[in-house]
Amino acid sequence: MNRIKNYVNGAWVESSTERFLDIENPGTGELLAQVPMTTREEVNLAVTSAKSAFEKWKEVPPTERVRYIFKLKNLLEENLDEIAILTTKEHGKTLDEARGDTTRLLENVDASLGIPSLMQGNIQWRITPDIDEYFIREPLGVFAGISPFNFPGMIPFWYLPYAVALGNTFIVKPSEQTPLTMTMIFELINEAGFPKGTVNLVHGDKGTVDALLEHLDIAGVCSVTSTPTAEYIFEKCGKYKKRPLCQAGAKNYLVVMPDAVLYKAVPNIINSFFGNTGQRCLAGGNLVAVDNVHTALVEEVQKEVAKIKVGYGLDPETTMGPRIYRKRN
Repeated sequence: MNRIKNYVNGAWVESSTERFLDIENPGTGELLAQVPMTTREEVNLAVTSAKSAFEKWKEVPPTERVRYIFKLKNLLEENLDEIAILTTKEHGKTLDEARGDTTRLLENVDASLGIPSLMQGNIQWRITPDIDEYFIREPLGVFAGISPFNFPGMIPFWYLPYAVALGNTFIVKPSEQTPLTMTMIFELINEAGFPKGTVNLVHGDKGTVDALLEHLDIAGVCSVTSTPTAEYIFEKCGKYKKRPLCQAGAKNYLVVMPDAVLYKAVPNIINSFFGNTGQRCLAGGNLVAVDNVHTALVEEVQKEVAKIKVGYGLDPETTMGPRIYRKRN
């Protein structure tokens, strides 16, 4: 059985933990790999590596830092379809949805290449007599990214390329439910040749998260999670004096007015409710019909729902994949 490794200080490292979680293909039940629940001691080594790398990385000019990211961009473009296929296998979403995930990942890499201009500061001459004011953006240190299962490629890249381009170092803790996508991406990060310790990968569950949140050498934490988990991370960051960037879940209402053009509105409604098998924070959770649109709306929604074909995400005829795991009441 393939046991996934961590990536620390520029090398693949096998965890010494005795705790592993099986990663199954939700569309077939196939056992894909086992992911380690990384120990606190191993997390400490990753943070030490990132902290040491930061001292040199922060001095590298931003125009040179983005060269590594540009190399990664080229490698990602060459492997986008393979990444998408792996995402479908471990998550369950359709291949088209997985391709959307990887495309958004690449868009963030593209945007981060503009950091040499975006990070420029400002100067205000004579803000008061004999005083000038300077505003300068500086890297802060080691950042950690705690990622959810539903977009295993895209969401870590909301943070990673920008943080690294700005001169910070970074540690990714992917969801223990979907660790394979980020592991494959880190193979490309390794190939891109980032300096040792600049970008690190540690796997695990809540214990690994706590080790990151409580480590005094981590300057900030970026996360996209459920609302209770985001609150937990936010409170922990406050206690241990870290900068939190937490984005939490949502329960969205879609309101349909009497003058809505249903043949245009309903496909968007269906996509909102059933896209990614509803496993995303932007999914519609409640559909509200206003006044006399109710009957026609229900008929159109029922008609479109009946067209959905649930199946394996790599089957080209599938329009909605399975949920990532079975949840029994």
